[in-house]
Amino acid sequence: KMETTMNIMVFGQLEDVTGTSVVSINRVDNTELLLKTLYVQYPELAQKKFLIAVDQKISTGKTEIGEQAKVALLPPFSGG
Repeated sequence: KMETTMNIMVFGQLEDVTGTSVVSINRVDNTELLLKTLYVQYPELAQKKFLIAVDQKISTGKTEIGEQAKVALLPPFSGG
């Protein structure tokens, strides 16, 4: 059966916002829904700049998140 939650890896200063390096949220199937869910759980994230990586590829726009996908939140890279 489908997993009902998914784990998001959190790096850098974003860990200060979430208080943890792995955030567990209800499963979503794209990055747009992911952001909405994260902003509800961690309103402070909406003030931060960060990138979403899905299976180690930086997501631009709306990206599908497969059931086994590895998702990470990355702080902006230095010089950005």
